Formats: sequence, C-alpha cells, structure tokens
Amino acid sequence: MVRGWQLGVDCRRCRVQVISRPALSATTRRSRRVLSSHTPIRLSGRPETRATRVRIREHITLVCHSAGHHEPSYEEVSACIRIGHKYEIEDLVQRNLAYLRKLYPSDFDAYLVARRSRPPTFTPAHAIGVVNLARLTGTDALLPAALMECCTLSGTGIVTGLERADGSREMLSTEDLGRCFVGRTRMAQASARIAHQMFRQSIAKGCRHPACCVRVLQRLLNELGDGRIELLSSLDWFAPWTGYVDDKDEDRELCTQCYKMLSEERPRQLQREVWTVLPAMMGVSVEGWGEKTSVEA
Repeated sequence: MVRGWQLGVDCRRCRVQVISRPALSATTRRSRRVLSSHTPIRLSGRPETRATRVRIREHITLVCHSAGHHEPSYEEVSACIRIGHKYEIEDLVQRNLAYLRKLYPSDFDAYLVARRSRPPTFTPAHAIGVVNLARLTGTDALLPAALMECCTLSGTGIVTGLERADGSREMLSTEDLGRCFVGRTRMAQASARIAHQMFRQSIAKGCRHPACCVRVLQRLLNELGDGRIELLSSLDWFAPWTGYVDDKDEDRELCTQCYKMLSEERPRQLQREVWTVLPAMMGVSVEGWGEKTSVEA
C-alpha cells in the first residue's frame, strides 16, 4: 500500500476533506467527509517532489480564488485536473481546462497568438499529456491542436512518450499513436499544398509592376525544389516563407505589395484553410471547430 500524501488548501468553494485509502470501506469514507473552510486533500498514489507539492498547493489556492497572476506549469495543471476529476472538484477541473484551451485553442487566430506566447513551462512534448487530459475529461476541442503538436515530435518521441519528474513516462493510447502517424503524413501533404499554392500567379491588389511580379512568382514556383525540399514536406505547415522569398529574390524585384502578400497575407489564408480541416486530418471530430469561444477571446 502506498501511503497517502496531503495537500492543504484554503478553499471555500471545495469545502470538503477527501481521504483516499485502499482499505477504507464506503461507509468509512463517507464518515470522513468533513465540511470545512480549510480543506486538506489527502491523496493516495505516487507523491510528487516536495517542491511540486508546494507549487500545486499554491496553484489550487490561486485557481479557486482567482487571485493574482500565475503561469502554472504543465505538471501543476495536469495534477489539478486529475485531482479534480478523481475527487469531483468540478470547478478545479474546469478552470484548469480553460487554461489549456487558451494554449490549445480551436480558433485559428487565437492559436497563432498562443503559439508565439506559450510559457516555457509547456514544451512540445507536453502535448502528449494534453491529449490524455482531453481524453480523460471529454474535452474534444483540445485534441486537434494537441495531436498536431504531437505529430511534430520525432517518431521516437511520439512512441516513448512524455517523461515525468519522477522518471515514469506518460504515453499516448494506441489509437492516438495511430492518429499521429497518419496525421504526420497529412501534415506533410498540407505543407506541399501550401508550397504550390503560395506562388500561384495572382499578384497582390495594388501591385506596382504586374509583369515583373508575375515573372518572379513563376521563378519562385519553379525553384521550390532547388535545395528547399523541407518546405515541400515539412510537418510544420506554419513555417514562414520570408526566408525562401528573400533567398530567391535577392534583388527584390517583387514590389512591396506582392512581398507583403507572400510574407503575411497568402500564407495565413492557406494556413487558415488547413486549420479548418485539422480535426479530420487528426482523425477526430469537434463540434464548432474554428469558432472562438469566450475562453479563447
């Protein structure tokens, strides 16, 4: 039997003392539920490090009271969701899921912001854990972006999973592993499609030198395969195109409007089209995908 460990939480919303022991009967467990404004939660299972326990306690207090500014780590968010799910502390679960929905949103523009500003406590490998938390709580809206980021890991990284602080590993289910390997192929196909659509010979509105810009667009398309194959099959279909354009148009023959189109407007339009079908690419179904929720706003 693993001895329990305790998180003391001053939370007037949770207001319950939960004690989990394998040998306790249902009657005994019910008798130990105590309404209190100071809520210790004793948990069975593998304890985290002392530092993590302190951080979890601070985060639970923060989440329940909504006070101050704090960027929790993946480990804290995961612990809070799993604790809340196991002991039916719904407010704790939903508040931490709301935090994850900001990092892995369903809205394209919100994802672009989240991708640039994600805290360093969330690494690409943590997407594996986010997928598992989405499965645990039935939060399907997290799955497309999280599975997509799992696909960007190395093949070994996807299979071996996420290493926890105690050395154990968190793995994707067999079904989600399959989705990732199929998804990697579909993401490479999306990158190839974006590459070929980037330089279709339609110039920018307000182009100052139409004949010249059409000629440059054709050259950029023809030279795609010359040393930049990774852009054609990259798993990161959000990759910027400015580097390729600058390399191939060193003399800047493109007018300002067409250059801006290739560096900002056209890739975003093409990426948005891929984002629309991302759930299907990842083998999942999400109602209302692509719509910005109040959490993501």
